[in-house]
Amino acid sequence: MRIIKRHRTKQGLVGLLLAALVGGALIAGSGPQVKAATIADVLDNSTLSTKLNSSGVPQVVTPTNNPWSMYTIPGLGRDRKPTEGSFVRSGYDDWNSTGMPLSTDVSAGGTGSVTQTTNDWKNGVTGSPVAVSFKNTSSDDGKAYFSLNYVNKDDLLDFGSGNNAPAITQAWANQQQGQLSSSDQQQIYNPNSVLSKMKGTSATSTPTLDSANSSFDGGYMQATGNVPISAAVGASKSVVDATMSGDWAVMVRVQLAQGIDAKALAASVDWDKSYYYLTIKTVNFKWGIGNNGITGGTVNQTINFPLQFDHHVYLDPDESNNDFFLKVKGIPFWMKQMGTGSDDNGSSVQMQLQNGNADYVDYLNNRQINATAQTATTLDNLIGNDGKVGASTDLNDENLIVKTNGQTQPNFPIYNHYFSLFPGNPLWNIFDTLPFPAGKSPVFKTGQTGRMISLLNAPLSNTVSPRDTNGESTIGQLISGLTSWFTTQPFTGRAHINFSFDMSKYAAGTSKDEQALTAGRFFATPHADGTFNAAQGTETGTPQVATDAIKITMYDSSQLVDPYSETKGLDRESTSINSPLRQVLHTDKTSVMNPTSVGTSGMTPADYAVIKNKAELDKGTKYPTYTNFTSWTRAIMPYDRMHWTDDSKSPEDTSFTDTMHSANKLQKTGTASPDPAQDGILVNGTTNPFQITERTPFLATQTNLQPTFTDKGKTKLGVAGAIYPQRYAMSTSFMTIIVMGPLPRTSNRFTQTLLII
Repeated sequence: MRIIKRHRTKQGLVGLLLAALVGGALIAGSGPQVKAATIADVLDNSTLSTKLNSSGVPQVVTPTNNPWSMYTIPGLGRDRKPTEGSFVRSGYDDWNSTGMPLSTDVSAGGTGSVTQTTNDWKNGVTGSPVAVSFKNTSSDDGKAYFSLNYVNKDDLLDFGSGNNAPAITQAWANQQQGQLSSSDQQQIYNPNSVLSKMKGTSATSTPTLDSANSSFDGGYMQATGNVPISAAVGASKSVVDATMSGDWAVMVRVQLAQGIDAKALAASVDWDKSYYYLTIKTVNFKWGIGNNGITGGTVNQTINFPLQFDHHVYLDPDESNNDFFLKVKGIPFWMKQMGTGSDDNGSSVQMQLQNGNADYVDYLNNRQINATAQTATTLDNLIGNDGKVGASTDLNDENLIVKTNGQTQPNFPIYNHYFSLFPGNPLWNIFDTLPFPAGKSPVFKTGQTGRMISLLNAPLSNTVSPRDTNGESTIGQLISGLTSWFTTQPFTGRAHINFSFDMSKYAAGTSKDEQALTAGRFFATPHADGTFNAAQGTETGTPQVATDAIKITMYDSSQLVDPYSETKGLDRESTSINSPLRQVLHTDKTSVMNPTSVGTSGMTPADYAVIKNKAELDKGTKYPTYTNFTSWTRAIMPYDRMHWTDDSKSPEDTSFTDTMHSANKLQKTGTASPDPAQDGILVNGTTNPFQITERTPFLATQTNLQPTFTDKGKTKLGVAGAIYPQRYAMSTSFMTIIVMGPLPRTSNRFTQTLLII
C-alpha cells in the first residue's frame, strides 16, 4: 500500500510547501539518473594556445596541437547539436595570459568611441570590430531587468520592454493578470499558453505554489529579460567578414546561494528553447547627388544582428563563488553567391548559416515580437510550408527548414541578379534604399540581416571583389550620409532574452541522499520564508542586495579578452580573399563565387573569449532580478526509520528489516511492503495529528509494537506486531535556513527536524 497520505498540517507558507512536496515520482535504485543537455568532458581552456599552421596562419590548438573549434563537444569529437551544450573550465582568464581585448570600450558613448573602435580594429588592438555595452543606453529602450518565473513549459514568453514590465511579470506569475490595465495585458506575448506554477491572492502578493494544479517536481525556471544596449561598429574592409563570422560577444554571470547547485542548474539549460528579440534603432541616412548637389531626403531602415548563446557553461575555478557564466555572441552566416560573376545577369545569392546543423534552431529563435498581434516574426525571409516567401510567424521549426547535402538550413529563398544602369555589384548594392527605381539589391532583400550586412559593406570600396560595390564612386554619390552614420556615432537598441532551465534535469549535490531529495525538483530556498530575492517588480533603487539568492550581471564586450590573441598582427585592411585574417575568421571559402566548401564555425576570437580576469567580476552591470516564486524549505521523505539510522557513519540498523526494501535511505516516494508475520501489520492508529520525534525515543515506543514469537526460529507467531505511519514519515531539510547576511550559504547537510503533521 502507499504510505504517503494526507495529514492535517499547520496553516501557513511552510505548511503549504510541505503539503505540495508529498507527491512525486518513484525514485529507486542507487540514486537518480538525470539526463543532462550539457554533456561530456569539461574543456580546460587554460591549456589552449595559438600556433601557426603549415600556411603560416594562426589557429587555436589543444596541447596535442590539434585545431580546436568551440562547436566541438569535448571528449566526443563531434559538433554539438541544437539541444546540446558543454562545460568550459573557466569563464574568466585565471591563467594570466597576455590576451587581447575583444573590443573597444564604448561605454562613454559619443563619436569618439566609434572612431576608437575603428582605429583599435584596424591597428590590431582588438579581436572584434563590434563593441557592445550595457551602459549609456537609451531611455527609449525600457527598463533593464530579468524576471524569473517557475512555469509549466519552456515556450516563448515575453512581457515587453516598458518600465512597468517587471510589475507585469509579477502579476502574471500570481495568475492575476486580470488586475492589470488592458494596455499592460497587451504587453504579454504568450501564444502557447505558458502557465505559472505559482499563484497569489493579488497582482503584487508573494506567490506560492499553485498546489491545486502543480507540484515542485519538474517544470521550468524561465528567465525573461530586457537588456538595453549601446554599440559601435568599426569601419574597415574586414568588418563584414568579422560580423558574418559571428565575431562579437558579451557575457552573463549567474550567482546563486549556496545550496542551489550552480553546476547542476547550469547543466539543465534548455539550449534549444532560448529565444532572442533584438531591436536596433532604425538607421536614418540621407541620399542625394554629389556633396553639394541635389538633396533627396532621409531613408529609414531596420537592421538586425542574429545572436545566440554559444552553448557553453563557463565555470568558476573558485567554487566558493557558486556561479557560472553564459556567453551571447553572433550567429555565423554567409551569403552564397552563384553564377559566372557577381555582376553578371545570371548571378544570384542565398543567405546561409555557416553551420546549419548546429545553429538553425538558434537562428529561428531570433524573433521580432508583436504582443498586440501575438506574432513573433523571423528576422529574414523564408520559404514557408505553404511555399510563400516572406518573414514568417510560424513557430514550428519543421515548417521552416530544408535538408540538403547533410545540412539543415532555414529555408532561405534565392534572390536573382537585377540589371541596373548604375555601376557596382547589384548583388551587394543597396539600390533598394533609394525612393526611386535604380535596380534591386538581392542581399539587401533577404531581410533584416541582409540589410545590416549590405549597409555595412556599401560604404567600402576596393573590398574583396565578389562584394565590391565601388562604394565611394557610386553609392557615395547617391547616399551621402551612410558612411558617416556608421563611422561617427554609436547606435542603441534592446535585446529581449528568454531562456529556460529544465528542472527535470536538475539534481543538486553528489551524494545519493542529496540527489534523492533534489533530483527532478525545483531547488529549495535558503530563506526561512520561502522567498529568494528582495526586489519586487515595482521597486526602484539598488538592483541587487547581499541576501539575494539569484543574481545576474552583464559584462560589456570590452570586459572580455581573447586569451590566445588569435588575430594579433593580422592585416585588417587586406582585399585578398585568402588573407590570413579571413582564413582565421573562416570567411575565405565563402567569399568566392560558387563556393564548394564552408569554413569551420567556432574559431573566432569571440568564440574563445572570456572575462579578462577575476578582479573584473565585480565591475559588471548588475541587473535587477525579480524572482516571482517561492520554494520549499523541507520535504517529507519516506524511509523505514527503524532500519535507517540518523548517523551518517552507521546509517543502517540491521536488527530491523527495511520494510520499504529501498537501496538508499532517502527517496521521494516509496511503497511499504512489510511481512505481516515477521514485521507487523500496517495500521492507521489514530486520526489525531501525531509528532515525528527523534529516532531514540521513537524506537522506545515502536519496539514494543514488534511481533513476538513462541520459538527461537521465529516460525510461530505469538502476538502480531503493528506498524504505524510514524515509522515512515520524516521531514528532511536540504539547507541550513538563514534570513540575513551575504549571499546565503549552507553546509549542505541533512537535518532532521520536528514536524507537526
